[in-house]
Amino acid sequence: NTGGPSTPASSTPTALVTPPPVPVNTALPTITGTPTQGQTLTETHGAWSNSPTGYTYHWQDCNSTGTTCTPILNNATGQSYTLTANDVGSTIEVQETATNTGGPSTPASSTPTALVTAPAVPPAITAISPASGPAAGGTTVTITGSGFSGATKVTFGSVAAVSFSVGSANTITAVSPAQGAASYNISLTTPAGTSA
Repeated sequence: NTGGPSTPASSTPTALVTPPPVPVNTALPTITGTPTQGQTLTETHGAWSNSPTGYTYHWQDCNSTGTTCTPILNNATGQSYTLTANDVGSTIEVQETATNTGGPSTPASSTPTALVTAPAVPPAITAISPASGPAAGGTTVTITGSGFSGATKVTFGSVAAVSFSVGSANTITAVSPAQGAASYNISLTTPAGTSA
């Protein structure tokens, strides 16, 4: 007032100022994608309380039940991860950590994927017996090689075999069709592709 300023008066102190609570997971993160070598898996955020402002990730190779896991090396810390040969035979989990101004959460782990498999390999023919036959067809030909399981078609040139039987993953017998040439240029098709 006109007499001048007072002596300062201080309020009662507040309670201790504390950081906000860190995020708490309420629904686990999930993984989409096919667990096959060469394919890319993608993480989808879980649900978190306390308003996360950022996320970090770490992908892991796990046993068949997902109970024992080892972090994947080579900076597998993005929201997506491309499977390598080292992952074949493992399941995959991703750990997600959410952060806010209060700090990082406890990591939350996804449900593990199915076992990672190697990519399907097209069949390969290594031998044909006999290597030729009458152009009229009707010759039973034994084809050997690899990757024959699930064969859906055998062709002699561009003409389908009269019939064929898969003996094993390495052997097929087929009956040659009638065609103009007496020598066989055989190809074999499975769900993984067609032989060269």
